Amino acid sequence: MLPVARFERFFCSDNGRPTKNLTVLMGLMVIQETNDLTNQQAVDMLAHDRRCQFALGIDDRSDESRYVSLGDLCRTQTTAREQWLWDFDP
Repeated sequence: MLPVARFERFFCSDNGRPTKNLTVLMGLMVIQETNDLTNQQAVDMLAHDRRCQFALGIDDRSDESRYVSLGDLCRTQTTAREQWLWDFDP
């Protein structure tokens, strides 16, 4: 079980651009860590690898659902490290 609820307090639901689904971002961090991927490799894997998309519950083929920016991934990792929510070393 991913600690998504612990992240929600760091994102405003009514101000600015909506963040990517936190479950997808955190799941991508798990896949990245278990496969020893760089940030760019993880983002590319989400965009192009159907196994990764399936594992993260992405069931449509739209570009929007399969795209995470490198910045979004890095910000999520930084928030996790700063708040001691995730022991992550990219």
